[in-house]
Amino acid sequence: MNDAGCSQTHSGWSAGGGIEWGFARNWAARIEYLHLDLSNQTFSSHPPNNVFRSIDEGRLQADTVRVDVNYLFNRETPGSSEDFMARLPA
Repeated sequence: MNDAGCSQTHSGWSAGGGIEWGFARNWAARIEYLHLDLSNQTFSSHPPNNVFRSIDEGRLQADTVRVDVNYLFNRETPGSSEDFMARLPA
């Protein structure tokens, strides 16, 4: 137990997707989306002195979008899947 109260583990689900594009010899850009849903949860806090107790119910959802630009070292041909597959460990 920490000083602020109890810790709890809640379960939920997530779904997302993305796409990556090699736009130059050693450069690639990508965009990703992720949705997180922890459904309806009950959160309670127990202060150290147990004088006051708080119980809250709510739904936690989050949506994130991430955009990356990457420099790829030792890349032979932009967009070459054969080159990528050849460098994978056997």
